Amino acid sequence: MGCGMAVRRSALERVGPFDDRMLNYYDDVDYGTRLWRAGYRVVVAPDAWIDHGFGQDGGDSARKQLLCERHRIRVVLKHASVSTLARWAAHEARAVRRAPSPRRALKLKAMAWNARHLPSVFASRRRLRRAPRVPDRLIDPSWGDGFP
Repeated sequence: MGCGMAVRRSALERVGPFDDRMLNYYDDVDYGTRLWRAGYRVVVAPDAWIDHGFGQDGGDSARKQLLCERHRIRVVLKHASVSTLARWAAHEARAVRRAPSPRRALKLKAMAWNARHLPSVFASRRRLRRAPRVPDRLIDPSWGDGFP
């Protein structure tokens, strides 16, 4: 989790700031991916424990769900290869069609937000064009319902 992230100053200076369009949720995933693509080693400390001490709402709030969905989409748009994006978009279209009405509305709202922010996604992709590709297995190893 980003709230417990430790990053060297030199890495911060090289990779730049967090994506200012992602205030919460998936911002740490995006940043870790950017660090990895810049050649830094990214590791997870499985025994680490971070306790915010607040926000014990169970994670069900409509606002949180929307932010998670739109930022999940943004991370994939920024980092997936073009061929992966095509398969991912087809999967997302099927997921929208199958989703119950409230979930469908949330997904469509998140997609619309990302459509409005495509210029910044393209700018990010241009900055990363010479960086190592993100392996498809990091996008999702199963290509099933658990697709990010």
